[in-house]
Amino acid sequence: QKLLSAKLISRHPHSPKYYEIYVTDRVFFLNNFGENLLELFGDNYNALPSEYKTLLQLIYQYNLYNGIKKITASKAANIQWFRENKFIHDERKYGNFKRKSRSMFNTLEKKKFIIRKGMGVHTSYELNTAFIKSTELF
Repeated sequence: QKLLSAKLISRHPHSPKYYEIYVTDRVFFLNNFGENLLELFGDNYNALPSEYKTLLQLIYQYNLYNGIKKITASKAANIQWFRENKFIHDERKYGNFKRKSRSMFNTLEKKKFIIRKGMGVHTSYELNTAFIKSTELF
């Protein structure tokens, strides 16, 4: 019922009465938010390296669809890792990946693409929706 009321699923028009069939909202299939981020950040977004764009898209997706809205650097790195890999085969590679992700978060924060919320263990991030587009490239 909650999914129906939130309009995340809908009853299929040809669904039988006693064995209802539901269809998920198409929004769940979206995973490329480049156009939305281009609108928000302008050419500054285009100037970013592709891995930064991928990270910003993940942050955007999380901010948009998650009830908590904020994401930690560690959680983002885990999501990205498991989107690309099924397992952690090499702990050193995984550790390096997480450190690189943390570094990218620091750079995006410094460049004002994202905003830090909280401190310490509970540090999380949101997109800076008040981003001021500049002519300075990344």
